[in-house]
Amino acid sequence: MRFTFVLVIAATVAVLGFFGINAEPMPDPHAEPYPDAAINPKSVQSLLG
Repeated sequence: MRFTFVLVIAATVAVLGFFGINAEPMPDPHAEPYPDAAINPKSVQSLLG
């Protein structure tokens, strides 16, 4: 009985880990990739047109 319970828990953890569901929060897709990066004047000019 105990072996079956441990086997079910291990299989659940393995499946969730395979699909990428874990304790770490997912990164915010809307976050700036480099928040401390300096603004490049050329990139600003290209954005402004």
